[in-house]
Amino acid sequence: QQNVYACQLRVFQYWQKSSRAAFDETLDCVEKNLAENPESAPMRANLAFLQVEAVRARYRIADDDLLARKQMLDEALANANRAVQIAPASARAHSALGAAYMINRAFPAAVASAREALRLNRGDAELQADLGAKLVQTGEYREGFDLLRAVIAQGGSQPPWRLIFAALAAYMLDEKGDLSRYASSLKKDESVLSLTIQLLDAAVRRDEMASQSLRRTLGARTPRGPEQAVNIIADRIYNEAILNRVYSDLLSIYMN
Repeated sequence: QQNVYACQLRVFQYWQKSSRAAFDETLDCVEKNLAENPESAPMRANLAFLQVEAVRARYRIADDDLLARKQMLDEALANANRAVQIAPASARAHSALGAAYMINRAFPAAVASAREALRLNRGDAELQADLGAKLVQTGEYREGFDLLRAVIAQGGSQPPWRLIFAALAAYMLDEKGDLSRYASSLKKDESVLSLTIQLLDAAVRRDEMASQSLRRTLGARTPRGPEQAVNIIADRIYNEAILNRVYSDLLSIYMN
């Protein structure tokens, strides 16, 4: 029992501050706990989340090893489904299933699972933000924006992904004030998606100095220009209308 609590704490700490070393240690403790108790829904859900992370962050999987990637995707989905079977009233199990469906690009099923997780635990800010992000990623940015904005309005420290998807939705909805507010909170995040959103915001605000600086920073990460940036963003944004608008606006910025 002590090992279970210690492992759950390690999982929690990993998601607070993830790193490759912490990932390996966390996955190891989850797998050991599952070997002792295969019917543990929390550990089964933890394993599914970590397998999704392994694919997303390219941990333990070479970029060109498509077979290993597919195997990990299949295992994540199987583990999440098993967690739901063991504990159908567990919001975390349904959330893990949503994450597994999302990485497998089964978008309607991913959103449905995220909705069920929130239904089972209404008022949970993490689950609400997760549903909001999934809706934005798949093109339902009006509803997604409302959910994310409500969570962010509660105050406190916000993880970059919440601000990124809230800003992206604001951009698509032409909510310039919200776009600027969320983008300004992303200055420490230098992912390609974050830098792109900050650049789009600078262009909307007609801030030429910020725009030039962000173009240099983004250009260093994507030397082939807007097309490369959008190809990278497509790993996290799955809606063609969003990707097309981002590409068109980036092209205009780079040509001016």
